[in-house]
Amino acid sequence: MLSLSAADLEHVVNILERVRLVESNYGRDWGWAVHADGRVRAVLTEPEWLDMFWYNYRVEAIEPGAEEVYTNDFWARSDLVYRNQMIDEIEPAAFKGGSAPPSLSSPFVSMRALHSSIRLTRFERCLIAFRRRARQGLGRGRPTS
Repeated sequence: MLSLSAADLEHVVNILERVRLVESNYGRDWGWAVHADGRVRAVLTEPEWLDMFWYNYRVEAIEPGAEEVYTNDFWARSDLVYRNQMIDEIEPAAFKGGSAPPSLSSPFVSMRALHSSIRLTRFERCLIAFRRRARQGLGRGRPTS
């Protein structure tokens, strides 16, 4: 019978959390809260790959009447903080691209470097590859000749 100590169990849980982070497109799929003036002002959801290092996100204002999040002045602020909604991680290198601000009719913003910067061990990379193959149904059964 397999028995795990509390420390062993914590290590296994940590590995699985790290794998889930990678499988969530490095935290992008979980969304990001945009903080300004010490409070959450908007949430970035629905990431869509745009080009090279850029992703488009849907901007959702948190406070009623917060049209400020749909202006260039808001996105040009130097005090914006991007915090992942699932894990307590801040991404300090993220920044908005493009010249057009999001608007009520087109509430999307292009962002770069808005992802977790996790470094994986070899074991974690193998585990992720195995899980991908298992989800795709590959590797089942024996090859026929």
